[in-house]
Amino acid sequence: MKILIAEDDSMLRTMAGTLMNHWGFDFDMASNGREAVEKARLRNGKYDLCLMDIDMPVLNGLEATKIMREKLK
Repeated sequence: MKILIAEDDSMLRTMAGTLMNHWGFDFDMASNGREAVEKARLRNGKYDLCLMDIDMPVLNGLEATKIMREKLK
């Protein structure tokens, strides 16, 4: 399973990364919505799951999700 995690809080990113490693998941991390969109573009939208924070700097999670859904079908 390939997971994208978008979270601007570094402590929560660390915790999520620790859990993903412990559970053996393959994952990518993004610290804002724009970075999440870019990572999704690089993989042609091929993620099984995306955990997206809604309130992030640069591009919020709702807008990032909208871009991913429209552009990476």
